[in-house]
Amino acid sequence: MQRQAIKQLNKLTQSPELGTDLGHKMGVDLSGYHSLHFYKKQYRIVYEVLEDRNEVEVWGIAKRESGAVYKMVSTRLEDK
Repeated sequence: MQRQAIKQLNKLTQSPELGTDLGHKMGVDLSGYHSLHFYKKQYRIVYEVLEDRNEVEVWGIAKRESGAVYKMVSTRLEDK
């Protein structure tokens, strides 16, 4: 699973547009953030594209099940 995550992160460095726009997911507003899945679509990488700095900022990597990754990112955004 870790190898697949690293592979996806490497892809993001070259093509940040690969992920899908999140918008509202499972009761959480993640507008402006993107998601890229891996490991049989069970895990998600949630990230933000910082175009002014030409960077990708990863906010969370976790299971999609029960919206765990979206809830985790939402909590981190509240603490931001």
